[in-house]
Amino acid sequence: MGLFLKKGFLTIILIGLCFWVLRYGVWHDYLYNRDASRMRNDFPATSADAAYVSGIRARYDLQPEEARQYFQQAVNLNVLHMNAWLQLAQIAHETGDMEKAGEMLDFIDELTDNVIRWKWPQLLLARDLGKEDMYVRLANFAIPHHQLRDQALELLDRDYGRQTPVNLRKNNLQAYLYWLMGRNRIEDSLNVWVFMEHAAAIDPHILDRYISFLVRRKQVSDAVDIWRRHGGGSLTNP
Repeated sequence: MGLFLKKGFLTIILIGLCFWVLRYGVWHDYLYNRDASRMRNDFPATSADAAYVSGIRARYDLQPEEARQYFQQAVNLNVLHMNAWLQLAQIAHETGDMEKAGEMLDFIDELTDNVIRWKWPQLLLARDLGKEDMYVRLANFAIPHHQLRDQALELLDRDYGRQTPVNLRKNNLQAYLYWLMGRNRIEDSLNVWVFMEHAAAIDPHILDRYISFLVRRKQVSDAVDIWRRHGGGSLTNP
């Protein structure tokens, strides 16, 4: 009897869960179609933005060719529609047309040279296409911008490991040092410190902060060596 009740109770729970999932799916689909409709209504039917929105919906519906046609329509109507160009480049990459994807990325890169807005998708696509020089350049451009700093450093660190400092501009070495300190990566931070010394990228504030970091982590010998190399005396209270 007890087993029967347990099975009955479990059946009721499963039925309720299925009902909830069904309601959630219907509601989610309603919201998606409502928002897409509103987005389309925000633009004239013949505008580049309307074509772009239709392309995004086709992407969500897993219709890459239909999406490509919409994005192509968008750039035909507005040759400076960077979002549509990026989508076209990504579709070309996903469908194996690396040459076309690279050409479009070069075009986007030239037109958005000093614009942060599109740098993250450009950076990712350059990385995926093996355009290493562009990837590293865009990552260095992104690092001084707080909203992209951690992501850019994470990618470079993952790809280049201890050689990451070689690929960083002088003004980005400090950001990488602080990024490593925040992750308690002592050996890697010491490696970056050597690069910073060679690049003369050290000021008293950085020196004091790094010495304190090393001492707190019981790396006193390294702290003393660095302190003395930079003209310090007895290290009693860095």
